[in-house]
Amino acid sequence: MANTVATQMSQVAPLLFGTTAVFPSPTYTFETFVQAVEAERCMFFSLKIGGLVDLAYNPICDRYDLSSLKSGFVCGSPIPPDVILELNKKRGILTLNLYGSTETPRVSSMTVNDSSEVWNTTGRILPHVELKIVDEDGCPVDIEERGEVWVRSPFAFRGYYGDIEKTKQMITENGWIKMGDVGKLSADGYLTIVGRIKDIIIRNGSNIHPSEVESLVITHPAVNIAQVIPIRDYRIGEDVCICVTLNEGFNVTEKELKTFFEGKMSDLIQLSYFLIFHSFPFSASGKVDRKKLQEMAIGRIQSQDTPYAE
Repeated sequence: MANTVATQMSQVAPLLFGTTAVFPSPTYTFETFVQAVEAERCMFFSLKIGGLVDLAYNPICDRYDLSSLKSGFVCGSPIPPDVILELNKKRGILTLNLYGSTETPRVSSMTVNDSSEVWNTTGRILPHVELKIVDEDGCPVDIEERGEVWVRSPFAFRGYYGDIEKTKQMITENGWIKMGDVGKLSADGYLTIVGRIKDIIIRNGSNIHPSEVESLVITHPAVNIAQVIPIRDYRIGEDVCICVTLNEGFNVTEKELKTFFEGKMSDLIQLSYFLIFHSFPFSASGKVDRKKLQEMAIGRIQSQDTPYAE
């Protein structure tokens, strides 16, 4: 668990509060996780997004008693509201949708006992945090308008060690930290993260946020992890490539997935590329290495005559 936020909440917090932390195995597998839940009667979990989707849909869960689980969270990925709803209805589990970073005070916003109508958000801003949504000039935007998320807090970091230029790029003179995320705030103060500024795919002049597409694709019960990456196209600039891994026990084709999602996405998105992988490359921090995945996808696309495998 290399993610700093996850490490602090799942490893450091139990030490501070005197609770028990269970580490099922040196290398994560979903079945060792559910085995540990049954054996140790775990109440709270910390998973990656693929593990959370498994918890909601994987038939392996039916072999074990998971009734002790009450709540948990995922770091580093948006959680589709359908997955939150499924866990709540099927197992009575409250999934905490939260937002934060290593540089800011870890968790800046979080859903707790909020109604299902706002499960597609990351909740309300916590008391120790200031947060605003700004345009390209750093000016606040109106409610429900998209812009970059800026955060300020007395607990945030002061800068990058030995790197003055990077610190200036990241932190304003007034102490606002530029998160690099695209988000919007509702009138009730709920934060919704749309995607990363650098991850925006510009297809034929229109901006497409990968996380919005990923949140939809992962609702398919066969899909374990979904990643949307850009593919260079001389006609439209960039095209959208949807890459997925599958849950155990599911046998679907790329063509079947593509057909399933046709008509369910924005008119801006045409499903040119839909690729199934056995596994994704991961970085040392435990996140999908999008650059390597893009190289793998380009290799697949160039080796076939059609935009997706039959």
